[in-house]
Amino acid sequence: MKYLVVSLEVRDTAPGIVFKSLLNEMADTTTEIHLLTPAADKQFLKPNIRVIDARSYSAGWDRSERSWRRYGFNKYDMKWVSLVLLKNLRRLRAQKYDAVVTFVSNGYYASLDLSYMLSRLLNLKWLIYSVDALPCTEPWYEASMSSYRNIWKHIRKVCGKADCFL
Repeated sequence: MKYLVVSLEVRDTAPGIVFKSLLNEMADTTTEIHLLTPAADKQFLKPNIRVIDARSYSAGWDRSERSWRRYGFNKYDMKWVSLVLLKNLRRLRAQKYDAVVTFVSNGYYASLDLSYMLSRLLNLKWLIYSVDALPCTEPWYEASMSSYRNIWKHIRKVCGKADCFL
C-alpha cells in the first residue's frame, strides 16, 4: 500500500513525537509512505518514508485569530494550502496513492484543509488521526468566543467529509 501522509509537525514537539512513532509503525506494514510536511526530523524516519518538503509558514497567533474572527476561516492557512497545491499537485497526481492520511493536533488546522483538497483532487480515501480534540473544549480556548464558533463550524464542515477517523 502507498499512503500520502499530511502533517504540519513531525519533529520534537508533543504531537510531533506521537506522529513520528506512528509513521515508523506504519512504515513497518506498508510498502511506501510519502510525507508532505514543512517540518520533519528526517534522521529518525525509516527508509521507506519519503519526505516531500512543503514550504513552512507562520502567520502568528494574532493574525490567525483576527482572520478566524473576521472571515470565518484562516486565510493564512488557505494561502499556504494553495501554494503547496500549486507546487506539488502535478507530482502527486503522477503517484498512485491508496489514501491520504492526516495527522492533526489542536491549532494546526491547515493540514486538515490541505488533506481535504488533496483527497478530492486525487479521488482518494481520507483518514484523520488527531492527538487532541478538534477543536479543543471551550475552557482551554484562549481567544474570543466568536472565533471559537467559527473554528468549530469550519472543523465540523471539513471533518464531516472524511472517510475515517483513526
